[in-house]
Amino acid sequence: MDELVSARTTPLCDRTGGAELLARIKRGEREVIASKIDRLFRSVTDGLLQLEAWKKQKVSLYLADGVVCDLSTTSGWACTTILLMTSEFYPRHVAECTSLAMASMQRDGQRISRHAPYGYRICPDNPDLIEPVEKEQAVCEEVIRLHKSGLGQRQLARQMDESGVKSRSGKKWHHHAISRIIDRDDG
Repeated sequence: MDELVSARTTPLCDRTGGAELLARIKRGEREVIASKIDRLFRSVTDGLLQLEAWKKQKVSLYLADGVVCDLSTTSGWACTTILLMTSEFYPRHVAECTSLAMASMQRDGQRISRHAPYGYRICPDNPDLIEPVEKEQAVCEEVIRLHKSGLGQRQLARQMDESGVKSRSGKKWHHHAISRIIDRDDG
């Protein structure tokens, strides 16, 4: 068990509970029981590499939802691979759908976060809405134009600073702020 550690971003061997599991297997234990495969892996790459090692070590994988992943057969291997792909697909799909929905809401002028994105301000008459800020919109258009001409995000941040264009905070531009402007244009 790894509290507050994502199987999506952290390989099994780099998680405390995962390292303990792998140490037990190294000491000779040959049965792994997990609630679901996505508690072990949410990365197909991590899962396939680990399952290949377990296959060689003759480790049996049992899932609490009644699935037995028999890695010694072609059918078992195929079913386990499908489970791995599904465990990685679902969170990616949810994230993609959420991003698309939030971008759509933002294009419709709806407020989606505590702060309005660069180029907008929170509408004084209705705090659930955002409205364009002309001066910042002009900067956004220039960022997009320069990006389309081939400048990278870090180059754009430097160019904004060198041109005397101030970020909203008045501090130096950061490539992450440039990235958000570009991403909004692509969405």
